Amino acid sequence: MYLKDLLSASEIVGKCTDVYFDGISRDPENCKGTALFLLKGNSYDESAFIDKASRNGAKLIVCDYLPSQSNVNCVLVKNARRAYSYAWAALAGNPQEDMRIYGITGTNGKTSTSYFVHRMLDYCGIKNVLIGTNGIIYEGEKIPFPPETANISQMTTPDPEILFPLLKELREKGICHAVMEVSSHSLALNKVDPIHFEAGLFTNFSSEHLDFHKSVENYLGAKLRLTELSEKIIYNSDDSVLFDCFKAKTAISYGTVSGNYRACCIRNLGINGVSYLLKHNDDVIRIESPICGSFTVSNSLAAAAIAIEAGVHPETVCDAIASLGGIPGRLEAVKLDKTKHPFSVFIDYAHTPEALKKLLLSNVFKERKGRLITLFGCGGDRDKSKRALMGEIASEYSDFVYVTSDNPRNENPNAIIMDILSGMKDFGNYKILPNREEAIVSAFNECERDDILLLVGKGHEDYIVDKRGRRRFSEKEIVLKAADGTYKKGCIQ
Repeated sequence: MYLKDLLSASEIVGKCTDVYFDGISRDPENCKGTALFLLKGNSYDESAFIDKASRNGAKLIVCDYLPSQSNVNCVLVKNARRAYSYAWAALAGNPQEDMRIYGITGTNGKTSTSYFVHRMLDYCGIKNVLIGTNGIIYEGEKIPFPPETANISQMTTPDPEILFPLLKELREKGICHAVMEVSSHSLALNKVDPIHFEAGLFTNFSSEHLDFHKSVENYLGAKLRLTELSEKIIYNSDDSVLFDCFKAKTAISYGTVSGNYRACCIRNLGINGVSYLLKHNDDVIRIESPICGSFTVSNSLAAAAIAIEAGVHPETVCDAIASLGGIPGRLEAVKLDKTKHPFSVFIDYAHTPEALKKLLLSNVFKERKGRLITLFGCGGDRDKSKRALMGEIASEYSDFVYVTSDNPRNENPNAIIMDILSGMKDFGNYKILPNREEAIVSAFNECERDDILLLVGKGHEDYIVDKRGRRRFSEKEIVLKAADGTYKKGCIQ
């Protein structure tokens, strides 16, 4: 193949070197016979990259600036990352052009909202796939990624070399609809540029991922790129940042105060879920969801807006929301024998200050009879600015806190914990146990009648990442083994 077969002339700067290659790659270690895309990163070393490409048999280097020296033919493009995405889409036959894809972005709520949308389409008999934090979901089953992509397939939005071949496979199976969580990283790095989304939905916005974006302004700018890729824009008008961004634009709003889709007469039913009236034009329907938490109102309302805009009947939306019993890792209750363990354990993915605060202030826990015990940590090699704030929030709104690890990656877990503790100094209602497995078992064993134990931060994840790499780690299994007396240290890993 030739580069001109994969990229439009508008992407290529100047004359395209007419070199035939066998495939495309971004890995200089695995590039024999390929067009190798030079994608710059924070630790990028140009000379080492070019040298490896030459030694390992790259036929062509595609880049958005001319290297200082190269023994391999180079083609200049306007944006190498965007070109890489378009090349993979073209190589897969541009399957996205024959699909209706709904993109969901926001700091919190992407996963829950995408589950609601996925469920509604399923309920209508519309074959669709859910692509997001929890992996690839089709007809209620998780589709495994190929083993060779295990280390790069855990992203909220898959990289182009995974995403577009996946869409091709789905399209060949007759699946014409997809619901996608679209991360700020994927938008900033042009991973989804070839996709024209049927609708782009914004759930909310708060500070996050500053380790990558460097500033709140950059983070917001990355999120807003979804508007350029979407036919329709749907946003949460309860969020002041999003309201300011979209109030003067042609966009569809949803919220509890105002909006094209409005939730009113909200009733929080504790552990039995939520209920509210959805008002849209002349339609007023009662929505009931068995999923507890006030955030369920916002998430289900957002999903209803997408579904109705896509042509789903409002009554069908009502039935579909009522039929969705739970979302993995989102305020997920661990089933216990209440005669032996007369308390509750929940697992939740909240890993931002805003999400943690909303979780702890949820009406599910307001009328509790026992203590609210929160176990959490903060991820390593990620935004450090949120650690102290999350420590403060956990201490202020919990009766007791276990401070532990959460994917420390290449950082020292104790250093992360010290950052968290800097926000907890005035409370003193905490215990430090860096080993997360030991912390979970200790917290479980300390629970008394009517207590609520919240395991926060990992949610659906069944792994932990530290300096030793990624290894299996299931919080639910740890709890269940502690409950039935079969737990032994290290038995989950």
